[in-house]
Amino acid sequence: MRLSDATLRHLSLPPPAYDRAALCPGVLHLGPGHFFRAHVARYIEDLATRSPDWGIASASVQGSAAAMALARQDGLYTVSERGPDAAPPRIFGAVCAVLTGDRVLTALSDPAIRLVTLTVTEKGYSPAATTPNGIAGKAAFARDVPGLLAAGLAARQRQGHAPPVILSCDNLSANGRILRRAVTAAAAQQDPALAAWIGDSVAFPSSMVDRITPATTPRDRAEIAKTLGAEDAAAVVAEPFRQWVIEDPGLPALAALGDVGVRLVGDVAPYETMKLRLLNGAHTVLAAYGGLLDLATVAEAVAHPPLRRTIQRMMAEEVAPTVPLPPPVLRDYQRALLRRFANPALAHRTAQIAMDASLKVPQRLLAPIRARLAAGHGAVRLIGGVAAWILGLARGARIADPLSEEFALMAGAAGHDPTAFAAMMMDRADIFGDLGQNAAFRAALFADIRALAETGPAALLERP
Repeated sequence: MRLSDATLRHLSLPPPAYDRAALCPGVLHLGPGHFFRAHVARYIEDLATRSPDWGIASASVQGSAAAMALARQDGLYTVSERGPDAAPPRIFGAVCAVLTGDRVLTALSDPAIRLVTLTVTEKGYSPAATTPNGIAGKAAFARDVPGLLAAGLAARQRQGHAPPVILSCDNLSANGRILRRAVTAAAAQQDPALAAWIGDSVAFPSSMVDRITPATTPRDRAEIAKTLGAEDAAAVVAEPFRQWVIEDPGLPALAALGDVGVRLVGDVAPYETMKLRLLNGAHTVLAAYGGLLDLATVAEAVAHPPLRRTIQRMMAEEVAPTVPLPPPVLRDYQRALLRRFANPALAHRTAQIAMDASLKVPQRLLAPIRARLAAGHGAVRLIGGVAAWILGLARGARIADPLSEEFALMAGAAGHDPTAFAAMMMDRADIFGDLGQNAAFRAALFADIRALAETGPAALLERP
C-alpha cells in the first residue's frame, strides 16, 4: 500500500487536519526537493489548516524524481524529525498540485498565485542552468528558471493582473536581489518594457532558511513505512530546529507567514551572513576534511576531537567577528550549531554537503577570509578548510559539481600534484576573485596544502 488520498483512512498516522479537497493553490513552489518538503512547506502546512487558499502547486522545471513521487502520492508525504525534542511523524498535505512542462508557466500566470517560492540551489540562478520540459515552445525565453519567471510575469502583465511576490529560499547572500537581477536580465533580452515593469512592480524579498535536511535513505523510508503503515517514496527526515527569516517591506502576501513562526525583518542580510558563514561554512569545512579522513557523516566529523576544536575556533575566532549581529546572538547560535551537528539520529552525509562546492566556497569561506584579511587579521582555519577542499579535488575526488569535468582535466594536467593544481585554481577568478592573487592568502594556502599532502590532516588540525 502506498500513501495517497485513497489510503489516508487506512494509515497509522492521522491525516492532515483540514479538507484537502477544498484546497486551492495560492503558492507556487519551484524545486520540490527534500528541503522544500521539510522546511518551506512546513510553514505553509500550518497556514493550510487556517485557510484553503494556502495550497501549494509544486513545480519541477526538470521533471525530477521528487516530482514524480509526489504526483503518484497526490502530493502527500511524511516528515519525520530526528533527534532530541523531535515532534511525532506527520503527514503533510498542503501540496495539492504537482506540475511540470507547460503547466508551470500556466500556474505562474494564474492571478490566484500570490507567492512564488524557490529552492533551485545556487545553480538555478544562472542562465540556461535548467531546461523546463516543453516550456520553450510556449515562450522563447523560458529556457531556465529566470527565463521561466520572466515568461510568467509577462503573462501577468499582458492580462493586467498584479504580479506575485517571488521569494528565493536558496543559500545565497542577498538571494532576492540576485534573483531580481537574473529575472530582469532574462526579460530584457526579449522585451525591455517588461524588464522595466518587473523592476518597478515585482517584489523579490531576500530570505534566510535554516533546517538540516539530509537525503532520505532506504533505511529512513523503511522506518517511516513501518510507522505509517504504507510506502512513502517522498518521505523526508529533518532535525527539529527550523528557522525562516524574510525581508519584509510590509507585503500582504507575507503577513500570514509571520503568524506561523516566520520572522519578518527589515534587513535579512545579517541573518543570511550568520547562517552562510557559520552553519554552511562549518558544514563545508567538515565535508572537506571528512573526505580526507573518511568521515561519512557530519555527526562523525564533529565527533572527531581535533576537527571539532578546529570548527569551534574557526567559528568563534574567525567567522563570528565578520557577522554584524550582537555577540550573545552569535554565541548562542554557535552553541546550537554544535548540538545540531552532533545529532546522532541525523545521518547528514559529508558527500552530500560537498556537492557543488565551487558555487558554495566563495560565499561560505572566501568571503569571511577576505573580510579577515582586509581587517588585518588571520584566517588560518578557514584557509585550512579551503586547502582541504583543493587537496581532495587534486587527488581526483568524485564530487558532483558544475565544474567537476574541468577540475578533473586540471588535476590531470597538474599530474595530480596538489601544489600545481592549487596554482591553477588560483587563476580561476570565477571562484577566487581577487584572493587568487593575494600574496598572504596564497602563501598560507600553499603551506596548508603541502602540510595536508605530506603529513595528513592531523598536524594541521592540531596546530595552535
